[in-house]
Amino acid sequence: MTILHTVNKSAASYPALEQCLATMQADSALLLIENGVLNAVKGGLKADQLTLLAEQKRLYILEVDAVARGVTQRLLPSSQLISDSEFVRLCTVFDTVQSWY
Repeated sequence: MTILHTVNKSAASYPALEQCLATMQADSALLLIENGVLNAVKGGLKADQLTLLAEQKRLYILEVDAVARGVTQRLLPSSQLISDSEFVRLCTVFDTVQSWY
């Protein structure tokens, strides 16, 4: 079963990202939303793991949240910025959506 994981918290303050990464399977993807987009900044706490996901085209970042937080120019290479409508489309492509809070 394919899973789209969403994380809305920064790894600097919450364990959600770490817990999510520990459970992700090869056919899963990660979408960072709200303050979760801060995890995809170059040099972040989980940058190595997120870079690998980005290179595998399994890391998505909600663009409106990255713009609101002023981090679009500092995101990891290969990060895929997506719109709200693309977020909705992803929810229909995966079998389930797992939110981490």
